[in-house]
Amino acid sequence: MNSLTKIKKSLGRLARRMGGERYARLRRVAVHLASLPAEYNAVWRLRRGCPKRGSEDATFLDRYYSESSSRTSADLAAGIVCMYDGRMYHGGLTDRLRGVLSTYQEARRRGLPFYIHWTHPFELTDYLLPAEVDWRISPERLRYSRHDSWPVIIQDKGKTLSRMRLCAALARHTSQTHVYSNAFTAKGDYRRLYHELFRAAPAVRAEIERHLRILGKEYAVYTFRFLTLLGDFHDHSHTVLTGSERRAFIERVLTEFRRMLADEPAGRRVLVTSDSVSFLKEACAADERVYVVEGDVKHIDVDGGDHREAWLKVFVDQGLIMHGSKVVLMRTGGMYRSGFGEFAAEVGGIPFIDHRF
Repeated sequence: MNSLTKIKKSLGRLARRMGGERYARLRRVAVHLASLPAEYNAVWRLRRGCPKRGSEDATFLDRYYSESSSRTSADLAAGIVCMYDGRMYHGGLTDRLRGVLSTYQEARRRGLPFYIHWTHPFELTDYLLPAEVDWRISPERLRYSRHDSWPVIIQDKGKTLSRMRLCAALARHTSQTHVYSNAFTAKGDYRRLYHELFRAAPAVRAEIERHLRILGKEYAVYTFRFLTLLGDFHDHSHTVLTGSERRAFIERVLTEFRRMLADEPAGRRVLVTSDSVSFLKEACAADERVYVVEGDVKHIDVDGGDHREAWLKVFVDQGLIMHGSKVVLMRTGGMYRSGFGEFAAEVGGIPFIDHRF
């Protein structure tokens, strides 16, 4: 038994005695410590261009990148390309945008050209357009030869490993570095980076302005992320409440929501966002001040497909959150600590509250 495994087991025993949230945190630390040697070895191999056989890096490289030289041409776009093309699970809208901004931050620091290739399940330019930086790239300018490009997967890693994996890939000195990322290393700088890259497309801007005329200048935002708990949203979770248990859970959430609304100024609107259409209906009935953007709700990776109404709604929701006066994430039981409201709050420069009850 190596020293890291011993530390992991010791932390696990201590965490079980402590219980609760402290147990969960210590367990995460223990698992992280035990995985470090393999993670750093993967980074070293990535830097040398020889990922371990059978690893995610090697499997992805073998599947999508050829050994042969691609046709070289003057229109090859050198630089860093953020890739959201459906070749892997990318995560939801916030996961992707955090990955984009974190990658752009490094490209900006190094003075490298930066692009976004986002085609799954929709073209990003249908909803967001370039602001100060033109990040658009046509498919013809992408290369999938190892002589010209190199992919790096940065999914669900901590800040340090995310940075190390990106730097290791950039050390390959290929013309294009294809980055598949949901990293959050740019947290704290999202507002500046977002506004350098993005402005709302006309359809999104028109909808945001329409809703703002109804909401007014001052409104609070309450956001609820149930995952699959209420049975009307597809996600990677498989826990579904039914019958009286489901009803009791909804009432528990609504009771706390009403209590919070009692402290909101009279006459001020309250925007509610959620991944559950059924809960949005319940929230509207709870208080006449509640406002909900109409439309279906889908997960952009799990559902995929041509759900234009749902994709428009998620961008409009995000844009309206950025204009709010504060964002409150409501969660209890198995509800998820979503980054959707927190990310939009940081971009909008407004307070974010994680309310556990």
